[in-house]
Amino acid sequence: MNVGMCKDVVAVDKGLTPLFLGKENWRKPKVLSNTDRVAVWKSKELHGRFYKALSGPDVDQIASVSWLQFGDLFGETEGFVCAIMDEVIKTRNYRKYIMKDGTLDICRACHRPGESLRHIVSGCSHLANGEYLHRHNQVARIVHQQLALRFGFIDFEMPYYRYDPVKIAVHCSTGIERLSLTAEKEKVSKYLDLAHEITTMWNIESTVVVPIVVSVNGLLAKSFDQHLKKLSLGCWIKGWIQKAVVLETARIVRRFLTLEP
Repeated sequence: MNVGMCKDVVAVDKGLTPLFLGKENWRKPKVLSNTDRVAVWKSKELHGRFYKALSGPDVDQIASVSWLQFGDLFGETEGFVCAIMDEVIKTRNYRKYIMKDGTLDICRACHRPGESLRHIVSGCSHLANGEYLHRHNQVARIVHQQLALRFGFIDFEMPYYRYDPVKIAVHCSTGIERLSLTAEKEKVSKYLDLAHEITTMWNIESTVVVPIVVSVNGLLAKSFDQHLKKLSLGCWIKGWIQKAVVLETARIVRRFLTLEP
């Protein structure tokens, strides 16, 4: 390298080489405090939606993000789930309104207006009886197997995704921002007819509906532990349930994005 090129390098150097780092006038990058980071997060139009949902009065904040600490997800999967929660996935809605690249905002699956991330994870009619039902049933598998083990109907435990109990055709789903006591009441109301039918079929005094409600991005209600105790189940299984839901939501989004435009 000749002298002229060295001068050019020095001219564009912004004080970032080791020779300049030792100087007193070197400007250190500003490090935001946790409080400032939360403030920035809350202020984002898209990112802030998850924070608002997480801060709901009925949401158990610590339990709702415990998958980040105890979920043992691959780094790539964890990053993808966080992107889903912040709604920064390149859906047609995102491309039209955030990237502004002229994309037509029509769902590539159900062909209705509005291919937002919320639509993909819980509002697409084309995915309701397949992808959403499968996610719902993954939670049901966990609860069913633990009940079967507790009461001696099965002798050994297997991974929940391999457990295959007798299927019952029921379906419900909870959107990103519907995790509340109201959502639990809706679930109870939805299964009342089934409860009455079971009461009559088995000639028993009564049937109790216990709501197990998890949002599509893993938010858990403060009442979640109480409902597990009603089923005589340990509260530790909520981690399995949450992880199952989060992984299924990630799988749904990944598969959706591979659909032909």
